[in-house]
Amino acid sequence: MSDTTGEIGVSHEPMGLETIQMDLSNKKLLAKFNDWFDKCSSQRQNEEQQWYLNMAFYFGKQWVTWIGAQGNPGTFRLHEPPAPAWRVRLTINRIKPIIRNELTKLTKEEPQFFVMPNTADEKDISAARAAESIAEYLMFETKFNRHRRSATLWSVLTGTGFFKTYFDPNQLDNSKVQGRMVTEAPSPYHIFVPLLQEEDTELQPYIIHAMTKDKGWVLQRFNKVVQEDSEVAGGAFEQKLLNVLGINKNLIAHKMCHVKEIWVKPCHEYPNGMVAWFTKDTLLEVLEGWPYTHGMYPFTKITHIPTTKFYGGSVITDLIPLQREYNKSRSAIIESKNRMAKPQLLVAQGSIDPRKVTSEPGQMIQYKLGFPAPTPLPLQPLPNYVMQEMDSTLKDMDDISGQYEVTRGRTPPGVEAASAIAYLQEENDSRLHHTVASIEKAVQDIGKQLLSLCGQ
Repeated sequence: MSDTTGEIGVSHEPMGLETIQMDLSNKKLLAKFNDWFDKCSSQRQNEEQQWYLNMAFYFGKQWVTWIGAQGNPGTFRLHEPPAPAWRVRLTINRIKPIIRNELTKLTKEEPQFFVMPNTADEKDISAARAAESIAEYLMFETKFNRHRRSATLWSVLTGTGFFKTYFDPNQLDNSKVQGRMVTEAPSPYHIFVPLLQEEDTELQPYIIHAMTKDKGWVLQRFNKVVQEDSEVAGGAFEQKLLNVLGINKNLIAHKMCHVKEIWVKPCHEYPNGMVAWFTKDTLLEVLEGWPYTHGMYPFTKITHIPTTKFYGGSVITDLIPLQREYNKSRSAIIESKNRMAKPQLLVAQGSIDPRKVTSEPGQMIQYKLGFPAPTPLPLQPLPNYVMQEMDSTLKDMDDISGQYEVTRGRTPPGVEAASAIAYLQEENDSRLHHTVASIEKAVQDIGKQLLSLCGQ
């Protein structure tokens, strides 16, 4: 309250019983949400480590290994062990073109959808046409195809991609009207579920979307001041991902915090469902009841390779051992070439000054009389099975990825008929049927959600 001098005073009235109970209730709810998040995060650590490794190999960091993080027991980080200067570590990234081919096949055609009328009545047919036009317009305005390519990339890298479709009352649409339909493609690193054995997103009791946001965004969105999250700067939540991407984490750690958005489906404890936002120390906002009439989660999933679990699989997982072996073989061949180009010398101790020996062509090496002359160390060429093993490794990578001559625009020897080439191309693409079907299902669900949000 204000006193007579106009300064802000302090009320010494006791806090009401309802306020105390509300604070206790919020603390219990916040503790429950944090406990749910910690459980979801800890139970999928094996999947996350595989995702980080997949992305490292895709971006060309293929000599890394997992080691324990110093000063932080129980956590691991990707590390490239140091090697002697003479050691060759050649990286021939065979994984990136394989992933690019998969991504091109899955995104080169835009999935089409249509709205079916309930009856053959002219009004229903006209309404279906109008709904189809509205959905197409909304997908164009939300830049759905751009997000579809991003979600598909996540799915081929990690095995799972996500869409998020929602209505944001705080944004302006293209007509400068308050409120806007939004479609996003959050990474799988930021979507958490409790039941890893359940494939269907809608059968999850709750879903958590963890986001890294600026403190100013939190203040503007929820009108609350929160503390900076130390995990953003040095913790395990996103540090490995930033290291893999080659991003300096110190540039983005300033005034950042983790904001979690939880969607709880109607259950015994929350009959109408719930949506809430929270940080580690603050409950930002709670909405009782399900905000959307369609009753679906705003998250839609794309699964690349089925695994009978919530998170799908990626072909990179099976290619990593072969990629490692291929890099080692190529590096060994170059090391052998370097040794032959500059052979090691057999010299008697004290006969020459090793510091004066260089790789200069025609160099004369002086040695002391009475000692044997320096002689090149006899070298043995690499056996033929080394080259044969490399050919076998490449063939195995083609078999695992399902990318043969037809994929690269070439035809196998002896195949000339156009019908035979078309058949081989069709068979080569059939491995992606499950992913294509998953994308089509995602487009169907997003179309339903957009139309429902529009009507609401």
